Amino acid sequence: MNKKVIVALIGASGSGKTTIERILEKQFKFHRIISHTTRERRMFETHGKDYYYIDKSSFEKKLNEGDFLEHANFNGNYYGASFSEFKEGLNVIVVEPHGLYSLLDYSRENKDFMVIPTPIQIDPKLAAQRMEDRGDGYIKVVERLLNDEETFLRIQTYKEDDTYAFNHVFTDKEIVLNGADPISYSISKIIEKVREGD
Repeated sequence: MNKKVIVALIGASGSGKTTIERILEKQFKFHRIISHTTRERRMFETHGKDYYYIDKSSFEKKLNEGDFLEHANFNGNYYGASFSEFKEGLNVIVVEPHGLYSLLDYSRENKDFMVIPTPIQIDPKLAAQRMEDRGDGYIKVVERLLNDEETFLRIQTYKEDDTYAFNHVFTDKEIVLNGADPISYSISKIIEKVREGD
């Protein structure tokens, strides 16, 4: 496999993106792309393993220098992945909506760069429980749920002729988490999509 194949996981807070990302890394030998972020490090997270945690001025400096292939502002924090993080073969990354659009733009101009958009959906009550379980306070959970609702509603209500309309991007690629074993179901669908792209 000479091309760079990127499974781009996208979804609301607490939807299971990171869990799926880690399983693809450990069990299926995907290269996990570690992004830079300005958000605070959570309990049990490690710099250089979960994210590269930097302050806003450092992020903006790297952005101005053209270091990021994709970047986005989500829930008031910056996220971005450096060009150097993308390796030949299978990659997996958690991205925000506009970060995904940057990846798709780049893939259209670079034929050795294939992006598999992978949206993850989850019941808001389960998402809230997951966020509480990982230590997020009540106010922060509510803020994230409201922000996610606004973000994903805005994407879904783009005009149909918009090149990056939500439904257009995910045509024939949508993976919805539901059923008795949602994580396994989602991963099986991801592997199917990767094999289709070989």
